[in-house]
Amino acid sequence: MPICWSSTMPINSKLVTYIGFSVKSRNILYGYENVIATRKKIYIILVDEGIGESSRKKVTSYAEKKRIPIYFLQKESLSQLCGGRNVKCVALTDAGLAAGAQNELNNIGGNN
Repeated sequence: MPICWSSTMPINSKLVTYIGFSVKSRNILYGYENVIATRKKIYIILVDEGIGESSRKKVTSYAEKKRIPIYFLQKESLSQLCGGRNVKCVALTDAGLAAGAQNELNNIGGNN
């Protein structure tokens, strides 16, 4: 089941760090098509609220089918987290970084 993050939540510096480490270590997939098509193990999916309706349905369905946690971030915040790339969907493929990011998202969203 998708977990939604309110659009009023600020970006946490620890979350920025986890995403940054994922980018540097190449443990991140960009774009919903790459997320759905990969054979790598995905531990968490982050989706921008501005993603198209069709893409949202596909990613949400994939996450539910594979039992992957999915978080919807405020519009344009995902691009900021990924170093300015125009991206609407990413997936983390490192268990430790994904767990840290998920913990921060739960703390920010109040979903402990």
